[in-house]
Amino acid sequence: MRMMTNIDFAPALLLSISNKYCNFHEIRNTLSMIISASRRTDIPAFYSSWINNRLHAGYCDVPNPFNIKVVSRVSLTPTDVDAIVFWTRYPAPIIPYLPAFLQMGHNIIFLITVTGYPRFLEPCRPSVQKSLDSIARLAEIIGPGRIVWRYDPIIVTERFTWENHRSHFRRLAKALSGCTQHVTVSFFQDYTKNRARMEQARRYGFGPLPLSFTEENTLLAELASISQTCNMTMSMCASGDRLLPDGVQPGACIDGGLIEQEFGVKLPKVKDPGQRKSCGCAPSRDIGMYDSCTFGCTYCYAVKNFDLAAANRRRHKATGTSLLPLPARQVNSGQLPLPLAQPCTRKS
Repeated sequence: MRMMTNIDFAPALLLSISNKYCNFHEIRNTLSMIISASRRTDIPAFYSSWINNRLHAGYCDVPNPFNIKVVSRVSLTPTDVDAIVFWTRYPAPIIPYLPAFLQMGHNIIFLITVTGYPRFLEPCRPSVQKSLDSIARLAEIIGPGRIVWRYDPIIVTERFTWENHRSHFRRLAKALSGCTQHVTVSFFQDYTKNRARMEQARRYGFGPLPLSFTEENTLLAELASISQTCNMTMSMCASGDRLLPDGVQPGACIDGGLIEQEFGVKLPKVKDPGQRKSCGCAPSRDIGMYDSCTFGCTYCYAVKNFDLAAANRRRHKATGTSLLPLPARQVNSGQLPLPLAQPCTRKS
């Protein structure tokens, strides 16, 4: 029986335990479950010790992002989980744990963002070369078919032009050839959390320039041509019903088709109702928490305040059942936390 999944698709047994601090929910049914780790933060880069502890424990606690007092206990056992999708800019810290995860029987996909934008937009990201080296190591362990390169978001600015994208994408694609078979792209989206920062970026020539539909498709076609020469298929995230140029397919970050192809599992042919209408992602359970990534990307939709993210990272305990401490008492796995690196101090 599955401990946690999306309750929009079938009746489920809901068990609730309440105290003065939190309402804990445990939901069991028999639907498939994909773990997203995570749209909300970079677990492999910053919290690899925690996810190692939680996978060995077989569960984690995840608060509702809109009400931290409502907490779900999510099963992480291989019998309950069809696949784990890791989102990251830098997989190196989690690589030492991967052999154990695979030995447990987990199916693993990595979505790895490598854009290499100027430091004004990505002040604390790892160097492009460090990212490329870590992806090469990762490909040796899980294979290139289970790694998706995210060149996302595409931001055309006064100081990072269309031509910059063409030449930069070509260099990255050549370097990643043989390490991945897939690249997914999308254009910058305005969110509440990144709006003020991007307005500030505009004053320095790094604000997104408006592109027409034709201009977007022309750029996509050029990038797709480059990816094909490097033996990669290109897809576009959240493309909805838009007409795409040759060489670009409608895509999804949580790609049910890729998971079925790589692991032979059968997934419901439905979209995740918790995402925007144009998103084609398969349903998943995200186990991260917002305002906890300290890469400090100006365009980030998951961090409202970088100082808060740094403070939250300092509060993190690798032995906790949730990524960040919850109002209720903590359940400790009994394993000692590893030392945390100092968060990067963002510079304007």
